[in-house]
Amino acid sequence: MTELLSPFSRRIIALGLLFLAIVTVINVIAVPLVAAVRNQLDALADARLGVAHLEAVDRVPTPRRTPPVPDDLYIQAPNREIATEALLTIIRSSAQSRKVALEVPAALPLDPAQPAQIAVSLSFAAPEADIEALLHDLETGPPAIRFSQWRMTAPDDPKGNPRFEGRAISVWSAKP
Repeated sequence: MTELLSPFSRRIIALGLLFLAIVTVINVIAVPLVAAVRNQLDALADARLGVAHLEAVDRVPTPRRTPPVPDDLYIQAPNREIATEALLTIIRSSAQSRKVALEVPAALPLDPAQPAQIAVSLSFAAPEADIEALLHDLETGPPAIRFSQWRMTAPDDPKGNPRFEGRAISVWSAKP
């Protein structure tokens, strides 16, 4: 059948077949090869970036070790009940030294989100200066005691004392 074609047509067909063969080789071999090389170069760049990051982290000086929290900032007790009783004792003795009569302070239940925290509820009526002095003693003296919820209400009688109601919290650590 190719004998019927002129020599020029045969050359055109041969060049067309050659062109198709080259395109096929490029699509089958060269394109995947280039993609694989590009992926490998990207992986190499990522690895070099990771090494540079690790070297930068390694050059950062190690921070100085700070001293631990002083033992007097939290209550040390073998268990939670003893720690709560110790907190109540601290509050009672401070109230007694300020001549403030507490109305039955009570331990509050455990907050599962903060297992190292102990809390007690307080309520009392006293002159405002005595309330301020008692709260100052409790918040500044060891252990660290803070009031998470509190309110002070004015007395019904103008000659009466203001009433304080609050929730004192502290931290405890299980130590014998």
